[in-house]
Amino acid sequence: MILAEELEVPWDKVYVEMAPLDQAKFGAQVAGGSGAVRGRYLPIRNAGAAARQMLISAAAQQWGVPDTECYAENAFVIHKPSGKKLSYGELAAKAATLPVPTDIKLKDPKDFKIIGTRVHNIDNHKIITGQPLYGIDTRREGMLFAIVARPPAFGKTLKSFDDTEARKVSGVKNVVQARNVVAVLATSTWAAKKVVMF
Repeated sequence: MILAEELEVPWDKVYVEMAPLDQAKFGAQVAGGSGAVRGRYLPIRNAGAAARQMLISAAAQQWGVPDTECYAENAFVIHKPSGKKLSYGELAAKAATLPVPTDIKLKDPKDFKIIGTRVHNIDNHKIITGQPLYGIDTRREGMLFAIVARPPAFGKTLKSFDDTEARKVSGVKNVVQARNVVAVLATSTWAAKKVVMF
């Protein structure tokens, strides 16, 4: 939403594709503690605004007019005096060759069309049909699943444990102590969870 807002792309034209894991190109690709938007709001706005300005410059160069005579709207760059327009698709290759602007002009929040509105998540269908793959979806031949049982309160110390009943649960392959916790390794998450819930 943040990127589409600054890039002047209508929400119904947005498609999300996950970037490959490449820290050298994309930096640390992590989100946690509800900090993704808080920590990335301005960098994402800047990226969208920079791309918008580059697309405008590409169109202006093609038409031989000043950038100031052009504006972006609905994934098109439009020349104000003549009404001529070019789509982002027509301009992308040229825009990609231009220098990234350092003097980035962000939109005035009063002009926001997407940020601050209720929109449908464009990935809803994929999410409810289980298409996105996450680390938890990884499967390897012979792979086991582990669930850890911790002491019931902070500062408590594990003195001993009896795994006799745990090893009787179908699918449980091993029960091991790792410092102050007990890990149950099983052929399925549910088998390990049944032991931890004892």
